[in-house]
Amino acid sequence: MTYIKDIRKLVGHQKILSVACAAIIENDQQQILLQLRSDTKDWGVPGGNMELSETILQALIREVKEETNLQLDSKNTKLFGIYSGDKCLTIYPNLDEVQYVIFVFYTKVTDTTKLSICPESEKLVFFERNNLPTNLKDSDSIWINKWQKQDFSFELD
Repeated sequence: MTYIKDIRKLVGHQKILSVACAAIIENDQQQILLQLRSDTKDWGVPGGNMELSETILQALIREVKEETNLQLDSKNTKLFGIYSGDKCLTIYPNLDEVQYVIFVFYTKVTDTTKLSICPESEKLVFFERNNLPTNLKDSDSIWINKWQKQDFSFELD
């Protein structure tokens, strides 16, 4: 996360544009993995900012590993949708504003024994489609709700 920190030193809390990735991770029971974020106190899927010199897939694999300790198999990871615009604006508790362009991927994992939280998360929980938490991160709710409806058509928005 050094790139964003370097940008923040230059622009303060001003709104910036950032490319990010997110992962809809499903287990064998077709449950979705959500993280309760320690900064915003809402639920969302694992993911984060792309660093300089990374591909979007490298960023996804790194972010998921950092936030969940799960190792994604890139061969079983599919692009779910690309989201942008005002619906992808996040204002963090410290007043940093980020408008994201988010590449959302879908994957399944069979081995969750190494699942563990990082400082960015308070909890990591697999949820049933009909029993999602109510305090979803606004932007993440777009693709989480699409997953909930079992709509796996690619979305460009």
